[in-house]
Amino acid sequence: MSNDATRKAAALRKVAEALRAWGKFKGANSPEALEATRTALDLATRHFDIITEASSRWGCHGGAADGLNSLPDITAKRGGVDLGKYSGRWSWFTQPHLWGSPVPVGFPDELERWAEEFDKAGAVAAPRHEAADVHASGGKTAGGRKAPAVPSATVSDDAKMSVAELSKAFGVPAEALRKRLERLRRRDFTCFAEVPDPARKQPTFLYHVGKVRAVIEALKASVKASAKRPT
Repeated sequence: MSNDATRKAAALRKVAEALRAWGKFKGANSPEALEATRTALDLATRHFDIITEASSRWGCHGGAADGLNSLPDITAKRGGVDLGKYSGRWSWFTQPHLWGSPVPVGFPDELERWAEEFDKAGAVAAPRHEAADVHASGGKTAGGRKAPAVPSATVSDDAKMSVAELSKAFGVPAEALRKRLERLRRRDFTCFAEVPDPARKQPTFLYHVGKVRAVIEALKASVKASAKRPT
C-alpha cells in the first residue's frame, strides 16, 4: 500500500477514535470531558489538510457537515479555543444525524469512510509500484526468487457470503472485516441481504461479493502494510 495513503488513513482513524471518546461524555464540563474535547479538536486541526482533501475527493454526508464546517474556525484559533463552548457542541462532531438520509451518519463515520477510500487508493497504487520493481529486476523479487504469479479471483462476484465465510475465503481478519462491512452497510443498502429469522449463531447478513470486494482488498492491503512495518 502507498505509504502516503496509509499515513492519511491512519490519521483519519485516530481523529475518529478521539471524537468517539469525546462523545461518550455527552457534553459534560468535567476536567476529563474538557481534556477529551482538547484531544479530539487538537487531532482534528492537526490533520485538517487531510480531512479537507478527503472531503473534497469523496464528498461529505450532511449529517457530518456541522463538524466539518466548524474545523476552519477552530484551526484558525488553535491554542485559543474556548473548550467549554465546543464541549457544548459535542454532538456536532461526535453524533450521527439524519439530514434527509434514511440512515444517520456522523463526522466519525465519514472520517472512517474516507480512511477506507485512502486504503483503496493505496491498494491500487501499491501493486503498480511492486510490478514496476519486479519488472526492473528481471521478474525476480528482492530476495532473488522468481516473483509468484498473482492468483485470479476464485470467488464469484455473484456469491453471497457471511463475514466468517468472506474472512476465510479472502484470508482477512474477521473482526476487522465485520467492522468495515457494518460501516458499508449503513450507506449501501445493496451490498447485503438480510437473513430472515436466522438460527442461533447463524449470520444475520450475507454480503454480495461483488459489492464488497473492494473493501476486502483494501483490508488485505492494510494488513499486509501493517505486517511490513518495523516493530
